[in-house]
Amino acid sequence: MVSALEEVGIWHQIRDYGGLSAHIDTTNLSNGQRHILCIARAILFPGEIVIMDEPTAGFDEHTERLITGLLREKLKGRTLISITHQIKTVMDSDLVMVLKHGEVSELGVPQELLSRRGMFWQLYSAKTT
Repeated sequence: MVSALEEVGIWHQIRDYGGLSAHIDTTNLSNGQRHILCIARAILFPGEIVIMDEPTAGFDEHTERLITGLLREKLKGRTLISITHQIKTVMDSDLVMVLKHGEVSELGVPQELLSRRGMFWQLYSAKTT
């Protein structure tokens, strides 16, 4: 548990609140700290499928890269379903599903979707220009 908290960079705050045995009122944590704590829980969760909603939303670029790398490393061999508007965080995903009005608009490997110049390409282009 401590190693997961260290890896996501929140152990020193948890330790300062009394460590693992302390009851921590999460209202004392910032939104970012609560978000990171949830990511640490996902890393420790033994399930084969992990679903995350906006796992890197609100983080600075450095923290986003750290969290994205940790998720890839620690969840290797498991299925990660990530609901996100952060296009760059899905570029090395095995499969991307683009939804429009609740319907599947596109489905495929990111590079393949970019080459089709459809909705995924439009979203990618809008975020990178």
